[in-house]
Amino acid sequence: MAENLLSVKNLSAGYRDIKIIEEVSLYVNEGEIVTIVGPNGSGKTTLLRSIVGVIEEFNGKIMGGEILYSGKRINGKKSFELIKLGIVFVPDSGKVFPSMTVQENLEMGGYILNNESVLKERIKDVLELFPILKPLLSRRADSLSGGERQMLSLARGLLTDPKLLILDEPSAGLSPNYVKILFAKLREIANKRKGVMIVEQNAKTALKFSDRGCVLKNGKVAIEGEAKELIEREDVFKLL
Repeated sequence: MAENLLSVKNLSAGYRDIKIIEEVSLYVNEGEIVTIVGPNGSGKTTLLRSIVGVIEEFNGKIMGGEILYSGKRINGKKSFELIKLGIVFVPDSGKVFPSMTVQENLEMGGYILNNESVLKERIKDVLELFPILKPLLSRRADSLSGGERQMLSLARGLLTDPKLLILDEPSAGLSPNYVKILFAKLREIANKRKGVMIVEQNAKTALKFSDRGCVLKNGKVAIEGEAKELIEREDVFKLL
C-alpha cells in the first residue's frame, strides 16, 4: 500500500505546558481534499501551526507524536524548508504583498525557483488555472477584491509546483459566488494528483468539495470519515 502524502500520528502540541491538541491523527493522500472543521477553541489553529512549522513563532511547541511527509518525519521543520520539500501553506484572508502588482506578487511566489524561464512557464500555467487574474497583472494587490486576493494568494502558492497545499480559512470574507469558484479550483488542483488540506469554518460548503473530513473538539478528533457521509450527520454540525 502506498504511503500517505501527509500523515499526522498521535500529535500533541500547545503553549507553555498546556496541551491544546492531544494525540491527533489524520492523513492526506495525493489527489484528495481533506477538510478539518471544529468549533472555536477546538485546536484547529494549533494543529495547522504545528504542521506548517510556525508554532514556535507563537511560543508554542510540539509535545509528542509525529508529522510525516511522504514517509519522512518533518516535525519542527521551518516553513521555507517545507516549501523546498513540496508543502505550501496558504494563509487566511488572501495575504499578499499589497503595494506590489499582481505580476510582482506572482514573481515573489517563485523566488526559490532561481530560474527565470521556469518561473515564466509556471506563471503562465497558474494564469491558465486562474484566468481571472490575467487582466489584473498590472494592478496593485491592494486594489483587488477579497476574492481576487484569495485567488492571487493561491496562485502564488502553486508556483513552486507543490505536492501538498495547506489552506487556512480560504473562504473567509468571500462572497458566495467566489466561495464556489475557489473550491472548484481546489478540486481542479487535487485532480492533478496533489493533496489539499483545508482548515475551514464554512464546514458544509468545504465538505461538499472534499473527499474526507475530520471534526476536532477540545483538541481531539471527535468524528472523521467520508465527506459525503459527514454532511448528512446531524451530530457533526451540532459540534460546530
